Amino acid sequence: MLNKKKRCAVIISSCDTYQDVWDPFFQLMDKYWEDIPYSVYLNTESVKYDKSYANFSVQTLNLKEKRNPNKTTWSRRMLDVLDRIEEEYVFILIEDFFLRERVQTELIETILDQMDQDPLMSQVQFYGTRMNCDNERKNTITDVMDLQQIGDDKAKVCFVPVIWRKSVLKQWLRPHETIWAFESCGAKRAKRWKYKEKVYRVYSPSIFNYLWEKGCYCVVNGKWMLHPLLTDLFQSNNIEVDYNIRGTITMEEWEAKTMKTIMKQYTFWQIIKKCFNRFRSLF
Repeated sequence: MLNKKKRCAVIISSCDTYQDVWDPFFQLMDKYWEDIPYSVYLNTESVKYDKSYANFSVQTLNLKEKRNPNKTTWSRRMLDVLDRIEEEYVFILIEDFFLRERVQTELIETILDQMDQDPLMSQVQFYGTRMNCDNERKNTITDVMDLQQIGDDKAKVCFVPVIWRKSVLKQWLRPHETIWAFESCGAKRAKRWKYKEKVYRVYSPSIFNYLWEKGCYCVVNGKWMLHPLLTDLFQSNNIEVDYNIRGTITMEEWEAKTMKTIMKQYTFWQIIKKCFNRFRSLF
């Protein structure tokens, strides 16, 4: 069998402006993923964060091309990273997926075994955390998984914790897209063009149980959504966070945002470019 470190890579997708979030993320990952057998990569623009923890080391993969990294799209950076790693599978996370329970590595390995056996099995979404966000979860250590293939009525690109077959992810990406445009438009492309690759969801157990609760989405619009679940998680793990660095937002403030207020952030030509890119994303 392929060396586990070379079988699957863990890629944390981030950007330089979120560097104050990295320490809390990796500290919790180090605590709750003690038996992590994979290489860990941080994908960001230009800031280096090559840091060693008790159970893993972080290798930063900044944009290799000689261009302004801060003006390069998320998708182009992701394509650059995928071209530079050897692993066949990538487990993609986002920097505010704060762990709060043990990661069930043995079930991740079971999923990878199944992907080895089925070349069309291109993606597995760990949907349990969000599926049960309004209910009390029980992250039972078990070999039994509720793993189901999803149809065209479900989003085939969704940034819950997700394992991709690297070769398929490269085919689905479009260099001009942001991460959220890829999630939205990539799912529509998969449905419109009837992509043959199969996508699965793990509905239970949660496997990678990160903080995602009703009213507590951690970082929204670049600001901390302060909630007792978040502050208690940090305090109970002796993690100090300066919430003033990026500021805070309430659920009410976030829900009050409209498309009109969002569009005011952009110039006329930026809006034209975004509309043009949305058109490009049809294909």
